[in-house]
Amino acid sequence: MRVYKAYGIGGELVKATDMTRISNKLTLFDSNLTFGDSKIPETKPASIKTLRYNASFPCFDPNCILEFKKEDQLLKHLSVGKHVVDDEKQDSIIDTSKRLWSAKCQDIRFNQPLLSSVGFEESQDQTKTNIKEQHGYALKKRKKAVRFSPKVKDYLAVLFNAGELSGKKTSPYTVSNQMRNEIDSQGNRLFSPSEWLSHQQIRSFFGNLCIKKQKVEKSKNPSVEVVKIENDQEDDEDLQNVLSHLIANEHNNVLSEIVTGLTN
Repeated sequence: MRVYKAYGIGGELVKATDMTRISNKLTLFDSNLTFGDSKIPETKPASIKTLRYNASFPCFDPNCILEFKKEDQLLKHLSVGKHVVDDEKQDSIIDTSKRLWSAKCQDIRFNQPLLSSVGFEESQDQTKTNIKEQHGYALKKRKKAVRFSPKVKDYLAVLFNAGELSGKKTSPYTVSNQMRNEIDSQGNRLFSPSEWLSHQQIRSFFGNLCIKKQKVEKSKNPSVEVVKIENDQEDDEDLQNVLSHLIANEHNNVLSEIVTGLTN
């Protein structure tokens, strides 16, 4: 222990052995001093606020909210039997808000008029009678046949004949994109959006022209002719064969374009 005469003055170090030697030589000069028996302070339960954070021994009574730090305090509380019941006065703001919300919900629940079972069944019967679906409503509906305008037919026929003459057939994908960008001599669009065709429609049209050309070649000597557009019914099997042939040629043309692009 270091002893100072005043703040910042001195600072003599007293060893522990010297302290024990000095304490043994101390004498009591005042004989009037008396020492009574030590009294154990009564153990009182802590407040509700501190019990919520520092307690570890709760009361066994489910209605009592007291908790104690030591086991002997809990045993003494149980022997006395003075339990503290949780009521609204001891609730926190959160507990009070929960109680008010629960009471409000119960009022809404009990004050709400109940529907009679008879009226509920009648309403169900009415909904069943009102909702009537036709048979086959989930089946895929057939698309209506769209007639191409003469301008579109002439445009596609020119492209088809040019491909037959040159030997390099035009891809339906290319024609579909080209139709959206075609303009006339005045700079206006050649086709309106309603006249634009998909590549499937163009492929089917080219297939019809190819079948007509084959029929003409069978009836006459083989020669290069301009195909006339007619609204006749063609055989389905021939159309499928021609379509598969066109698809194969289209894939071959795409592959050849990719190869040439990579090599160049």
